[in-house]
Amino acid sequence: MKQQIVISGFGGQGVVFITKLITETAVFKGLSVLASETHGMAQRGGNVVSHIKVYDAQNKDGRFWSPLIQSGNADILIALHPESIPPYRHLLKEGGIIICNSPVISDSTPPSMIVFDATSVASRMGNHRMANVILIGFAAAKGYLFCSPDDLIEMLKKEGEDQNQGIIKAIEIGARES
Repeated sequence: MKQQIVISGFGGQGVVFITKLITETAVFKGLSVLASETHGMAQRGGNVVSHIKVYDAQNKDGRFWSPLIQSGNADILIALHPESIPPYRHLLKEGGIIICNSPVISDSTPPSMIVFDATSVASRMGNHRMANVILIGFAAAKGYLFCSPDDLIEMLKKEGEDQNQGIIKAIEIGARES
């Protein structure tokens, strides 16, 4: 098992939070993980990006030695906004998948891009700030991540089911929408 994930978005969209959610789920599953975040101008609405490498440390050929993903190596790019794709598209490998939070599917949307309007789903849920978590639940249920929605939920329950109820519900909603 080896997966390289790029998450991009604007400051305040929750890139750092879902990076933490994914990396903690990897550890919960007994996998090794390397992660790096860049969020210099995030508080002024600038881009935030994180690189996540998940792997089985028992497989010596499957190890990673650096958290940064080189151009053309990411398996998946999760974009919390369409405008956060162009700066990081070059990291995606040939055959990689983009999952983008957007209300619009255009004629120019490439087949390698899955468009899902997580913001509208979150608004219907009554908490537009959960769009990032809904998108992760959607991606996991579609089988694009190394983990399932149940893995994410079990990890959150272990951390404290009561304080994570809203996040768990958002993952379940994202999974149902897949």
